[in-house]
Amino acid sequence: MFELKENFSLKNHNTFGLNAKTRYFVACNSEDELIEFLNLHYKKELPLMILGGGSNVLFTKDFDGVILHPKIKGIEILSETDEEI
Repeated sequence: MFELKENFSLKNHNTFGLNAKTRYFVACNSEDELIEFLNLHYKKELPLMILGGGSNVLFTKDFDGVILHPKIKGIEILSETDEEI
């Protein structure tokens, strides 16, 4: 089950450590959780931002939308030949 938090501080999710907040924060640990959230729970009335490690983002104010934080680990090889993967 994905984690959904409201009025969530982004202080630990950006390298500047700024205490901006987001209206909603969703952390998904698997592809199934991500699909469930997007299909069943995300209403497109709010802006959506995907946030990885937060090293290339500077929050100057609160974000009035949904921040999606994928925590999916690993790499899946879909196809492989002698020249490419």
